[in-house]
Amino acid sequence: MRSYRAHFLAAALSMVIWSASFVATKYVYQSMAPFTTGLVRFACAAALFMLFKFAFARMKGSPRLSEGAVEGQGALFQLFGFDRETLKLVALSGFLGITCYFGFENIGVKYTSATNCSLIVASFPALTAFLEFLVYRKRPTVVQVAGMALAFIGVAVIVASASGPVEPGRNELAGVVFLMAAGVAWAFYNFIVRKVSAEVSSFDLSAVQSVFGALLFVPLALVDANQTQQLGPDSALALLFLVVGCSFAAYILYNWGLEGISAATAVSLLNLIPVLGVVFGALVLGESVSLQQVVGGAVVLFGIYLGSREPERD
Repeated sequence: MRSYRAHFLAAALSMVIWSASFVATKYVYQSMAPFTTGLVRFACAAALFMLFKFAFARMKGSPRLSEGAVEGQGALFQLFGFDRETLKLVALSGFLGITCYFGFENIGVKYTSATNCSLIVASFPALTAFLEFLVYRKRPTVVQVAGMALAFIGVAVIVASASGPVEPGRNELAGVVFLMAAGVAWAFYNFIVRKVSAEVSSFDLSAVQSVFGALLFVPLALVDANQTQQLGPDSALALLFLVVGCSFAAYILYNWGLEGISAATAVSLLNLIPVLGVVFGALVLGESVSLQQVVGGAVVLFGIYLGSREPERD
């Protein structure tokens, strides 16, 4: 039980960091377009991972191949000791959890309202539980389903307090489709991470995911690269937080957390993001917080508590 709580808290802490990313991204977008931001963010994170990995390898001596690796397979095999099949799965998880998730999310945010975005993200736990049942035949408990429903209602209460007029140029159907695609990508990202986490450390997993996620962001970044301007001090600090906090530390915490909790439980923690997003918006940007948002946040937290209850593990 203690191990489960540690993994749960690690995943929850990653959500705290990711919640602050919305405020940081707002500053970065003053100088960078969305896809370019994604490329720079994860390319810098990949470089940071590699720097630490090479430093650790030099401290311990030359990296050795694992039993499953074969001579002549290349730098990633030599450095991380992945066998070919594991590397394929990790690369796929980087594509799904970084390139697809953030790519689809950025497009979805463009076409639909912030209210709809929050509500759709709140549906991801139910979507993940459904896909987990289809793939693994794992049924959520009645309490978990009730927790997911409560968390969704709480998010709805929060975003209802921020509803505003519909902006021109919206395409709600396209926005919903892209955001749901992001949810499917994130669900399968969780399934893959759960599968390989027993063989790969959370650090190595996050490092290689960042490499492939950044590489696969290159075609998307070509779309809006000409919109990038010189970074100002605020944008540079915000980008630094996105790299070190959100793409480095948070991914390590989340991937390690997935070693001890189910994919549905991990995704249920996503509902913390709109709640904490309100908190960070108030603290950093001076945005007002209403009683309705406070009540909604309390409902979300109680829903997450119910949805995260799992049988004790040995």
